[in-house]
Amino acid sequence: MAATVPRSPHDPTLAARRADLVHRIPWSADLLERVESDGFQLNHARAHSSWDTWFLRVGIPDRLQDRFGTAPEMLLLIVRGQVQARDLVAAAIEARASGLRLDLDLVVVADEEPRLAERLKRLPGRGQRVPWEREASRFPPVEHALLKHLPQYDLFEERDPVRGRQVLGRDHEIAMLTARVEHGDAVGVFGLRKVGKTTLVRAVTDVLDPMSVFVSTRTDQMPSQAEPRSLVVWLDAERVLPRTQQALYDALADRIMDRLVRDELPGHRRPGSASLENIDALLKSVLLQQDRTLCIVIDEYDLLFEGEDGEGPMQGLAPLFRMLRGCSQETGRVSLILIGRDPEYISEPRLSGVTNPLLGWFIPFWIGPIPPPRDTDLLRRIGRRVGLDIGRKTAELARKWTGGHPLLHRQFGSASWELMNRKAPPSTKRRATDPICVDVPSIFRTRQIVRDIAREILDLLSTRYPDAREFLLDLAIEEDTATVLSLHGGPEAAPVQTLRNFGLIVGDDLTLPEFLTWYIRSVQPGTLKQAVG
Repeated sequence: MAATVPRSPHDPTLAARRADLVHRIPWSADLLERVESDGFQLNHARAHSSWDTWFLRVGIPDRLQDRFGTAPEMLLLIVRGQVQARDLVAAAIEARASGLRLDLDLVVVADEEPRLAERLKRLPGRGQRVPWEREASRFPPVEHALLKHLPQYDLFEERDPVRGRQVLGRDHEIAMLTARVEHGDAVGVFGLRKVGKTTLVRAVTDVLDPMSVFVSTRTDQMPSQAEPRSLVVWLDAERVLPRTQQALYDALADRIMDRLVRDELPGHRRPGSASLENIDALLKSVLLQQDRTLCIVIDEYDLLFEGEDGEGPMQGLAPLFRMLRGCSQETGRVSLILIGRDPEYISEPRLSGVTNPLLGWFIPFWIGPIPPPRDTDLLRRIGRRVGLDIGRKTAELARKWTGGHPLLHRQFGSASWELMNRKAPPSTKRRATDPICVDVPSIFRTRQIVRDIAREILDLLSTRYPDAREFLLDLAIEEDTATVLSLHGGPEAAPVQTLRNFGLIVGDDLTLPEFLTWYIRSVQPGTLKQAVG
């Protein structure tokens, strides 16, 4: 049974485009016949830049969605001649323009030159590119191509912020943060490096403002149903160069203007050098033109307050945040999200010599590990895409080692995939991981990212929370946790609360994730202890 889809196959525009496709690329008639005979449904078709490159969106039968853990639709890239790297780049943009109805890391490719699979492997980029090659002038079943090629790419090995359906295990947090934004609140999203802070906020802003997915101005590629519930302006503090007041104001004004252009909202013409007054007038103009919440996101907000060699806060921060706070309180429709490691700079009583406008305004929102059973769901969903059957023993072992840290959890899945491929090559049958899972930690521990995250945690605690670092080391080294707890002030003490905030200990359980215990014990504990002093 095909998935429920928004577009009818009898749409005259779709029918006309289908006829154009067959006229321009005659062999596509065989492809379409196979697609529909396999139970897929053609939902969208369009030519890209020339009549030689086409994008098709097809609804996937429910049984295949479940088998491969895919989105309801799949993108097909059809090329007359030979597929090029630029075609794959265009396909990635097309997937983003679908309103997140597609998996952004999956595209099925068909062209008319031999050895398509070999050529795709040589082209730059990441993601699952499935070659769909004709056999004796006929296309094999789509399912066969997926079974053969999906297990060959390690989808677990994704380290950048993910989007769409790959944001797994965070439904509760997404719902809570979405409500805060629509209410016009100021929220600080805090947590360890690579724990999924940016991914979480992107998931919220993608829901509230589908236009925020796009990186270009409005085109006919954008879905008609992409009606924003909020207007989202996203500023990455890493991109504010140099670290000056003018660069900061210019960057924020540019991001606001970019968002107005995408929604075709008229706005003030931005001058060559933005000022606080320009930004204030621009925000008021936006709020007058529409009744939605305006959400401003500042990622890596810590970098606004700290530079290299001990450099302090950027100039102009205090008046900027004071203006934003006033606009929020006056209208109730300006939400500000700051993403960073912790609330240290938000909590300081003074900023640049004056009262800190952030103090008492922000609601802290800590992002920790993915709790069970959602962590298991993440492993199993991705596992289905790469031909693995993630069993109960594997999932429990992964939780023990990673504590549910999203990136490390994916790395444990990647280590399982690597070990399975050593023992048995990918096949058309899903391969069970439980029989080999006891050997996975030995591969997981070799991953450099595991050591990097452990070192980053110790460095952060050493710099800002030395008492919590001392408590962490004692928990990892000493066997008697009750004694360790009493030595550090008991369950309500600040060091304990710090580790709870970062998700390194959960509830009443003082057991650390095994990757941290292993790392600390593998280094000379005495050396780590001396570093605290």
